Amino acid sequence: MLKHGLKIINDKAITYVLDSNHTARKLYESECFKLNAVFDSTNTNNGYPCTVLKLSQ
Repeated sequence: MLKHGLKIINDKAITYVLDSNHTARKLYESECFKLNAVFDSTNTNNGYPCTVLKLSQ
C-alpha cells in the first residue's frame, strides 16, 4: 500500500514516526526514507512524552 501511494503522488514524501516504532521505521527506510530530524514531544501524543522522528525521501 505504501509503494502504491508513493507511486500515485509521484513526489517526495515526509512522515513522522515514534522513535520506539521500529517496525514503521524499517518500512519507511525500505522505501528510501531518511532521518531528517529528531524532536521530543510532550503535547502531541495524548500528553505522553515521546521522541518523534521526521523521515523524508
